[in-house]
Amino acid sequence: MLGGSLEENVLTSLVYSDNLAPHIAINILPTDFSVRAYRQIATAALEFYQHHHHPAKIHIADVLEAELKAGSDGLFMGEVLRQMASLAPSLDEAYVRGSLDHFIDRQRMINMVNRASQLLHDDNLEEAREVLRAPSLVLHQDTPGVWLRDSEAWFRFLREDQDIEFSSGIETLDDHYVVPARGELYALCAASGMGKSWFLINVGKHNLLASRHRKHILHITLENSLDTTLQRYTQCFLALARDEERRLDIHIFEDRDDRERARRVRTDDRRPFESIKSLNLAELQRRLRPFQGYGQLLVKHYPTGTLTLGMLNGLLDALQQTDNFKPDLVLLDYLTLMHLDATNNVPLRVAIGQLARNLRGLAVMRDFALVTAFQANRAAAGKQWVHGNNVGEDWSLHGTCDTFLTYNQTSHERSKGIARILVDKARNANDKWSAYIEQQYEIGQFCTDSTYFSKNIAEQIGDAEE
Repeated sequence: MLGGSLEENVLTSLVYSDNLAPHIAINILPTDFSVRAYRQIATAALEFYQHHHHPAKIHIADVLEAELKAGSDGLFMGEVLRQMASLAPSLDEAYVRGSLDHFIDRQRMINMVNRASQLLHDDNLEEAREVLRAPSLVLHQDTPGVWLRDSEAWFRFLREDQDIEFSSGIETLDDHYVVPARGELYALCAASGMGKSWFLINVGKHNLLASRHRKHILHITLENSLDTTLQRYTQCFLALARDEERRLDIHIFEDRDDRERARRVRTDDRRPFESIKSLNLAELQRRLRPFQGYGQLLVKHYPTGTLTLGMLNGLLDALQQTDNFKPDLVLLDYLTLMHLDATNNVPLRVAIGQLARNLRGLAVMRDFALVTAFQANRAAAGKQWVHGNNVGEDWSLHGTCDTFLTYNQTSHERSKGIARILVDKARNANDKWSAYIEQQYEIGQFCTDSTYFSKNIAEQIGDAEE
């Protein structure tokens, strides 16, 4: 029965501690507990917290009513709950918080070793090897700190502010420092069919062409095929239509005030654009050649639901060893299309949240910027503004992201090729503001121009409110 071990303290804190439950809920998985009854209690406690935003406390028995009636297993669980209620008042919260990372790492290492051992017993060597590659074994590795006496290292942040390393692909966001950064998770939330893949391609293009940095970029597509992604990159680089030549209106924001807000939109009527199919292979190769002289771009495709965290970690190892390719920027199209381990009574949304946290940890460990996209939920349909609570998966995704953007567009704006990007969260810059962007998907352009959102432009467009 409960004896006050670290595992039991963590579980009791998840159920009873107002201070610790939020921190534990965003980091723990039910599979981190060694006893079946503990896993069932953790699952119920996590689901309760996600719905009510406070720990279950005495209501945990109400949530587990059916399990408590399950014969001897129910009797055991009931005794565990009684012992937890007795332990809760004497919890050493500082000790639990300080020991949580160690507990999680130890439990996951035990789980990995046990899983690999079972796979080896079943003569499945390759899958066992992948399990042991998983980066969560080393996500909590120690990193060097900075001494106050080391002035040069201490004030490194000043140099970083003066020279933004990555681009968002949208000039107005760049001007306000809303940009990707190493060790951070940068994401766009948009409804289905609203250009999430184009957004990631646009980020890839702009960072590749920042020639002073010569970035190494890895683009992983889990939704579109490899050919479709390569075609879209070609359109984006060369401003080409897909099937046939087009004449398009191009809108430019101009007459900007001292806050960089445009007062009007100028339209260049019906400019001609060639199509990919109107050019032969030699001409396409000739036009693309100058882009090959910047950084390096690798596009990889995995079928939906097959890419695991261990596979990604193994890919990064292989690229560094065989091609001397260490990505500065990883574009993931998109996170929730990776393989999700929703077994052992782990709810899907919990598995998604844990995957996001592990991916961010991998970005920290390997020192790259991670950019991805999320699908907005059905509640976002028809809304003027999409916010973090409209993400279609686990509630913790918004909290895990360092920068969280949303894509907003009415049908009227869509007809004009204009959208609004809301900076819903920016850990290292001002947030809760938006930018207008001009788009031309017909020639592969997610953003041809941008401006700070202003009432003047809103009135000219017709149906967006400040």
